[in-house]
Amino acid sequence: MGKQNFYRQLSLEEAQDAEQNYEDIHYEEFYNLLFDQLLNHIKRIPFDNIIENHLQYVNAVYKTEEADSLVWLYTADRKFIEGKTIYSFRFANACHPEFYRTFETKGHHLFKKITVPRHEYNGWYKYVGQYLLAEIGYYLNIRKVVQSQIPNKTKLFINQNEERIDIQFNYSINERISISFEPGYPAIRRID
Repeated sequence: MGKQNFYRQLSLEEAQDAEQNYEDIHYEEFYNLLFDQLLNHIKRIPFDNIIENHLQYVNAVYKTEEADSLVWLYTADRKFIEGKTIYSFRFANACHPEFYRTFETKGHHLFKKITVPRHEYNGWYKYVGQYLLAEIGYYLNIRKVVQSQIPNKTKLFINQNEERIDIQFNYSINERISISFEPGYPAIRRID
């Protein structure tokens, strides 16, 4: 390897290390919001069982889950949009509203502003990092749900103003699993 190529490679490695270290500054904050405040409460939800035994036959299911000595209502439904089957799970948001306001999205390099409304709201940011997304699928054992061995294609969206988080698991061309955390009781979309 020539001297010039060596310095170019060294510069590339330093840039990658700097990016990873910058990402790590906020990693604990992101991890706390997602895993400790939200996903911990739904880890025991039998997503695969609900999809296989309920959503294959009916369009909407209403269930409860006990977490932190509280009974939480959640909904699950199945939609067909442009040839794709979408299984949606909606949970009440367990986070205190102030937690969303302190969460860094606007100036962070791992969040990209979404210019089109999602769920009829503006102000969404998409998480563009990778490591945390892989951890979410592993934590909830989503591979078991979709029974797929293809690489993880998870997307995470956050809307601080509306106190909402959406997580999408896209494992095939025809199927998506969506998990949403929203204020109050989960909203149910009417299928007309």
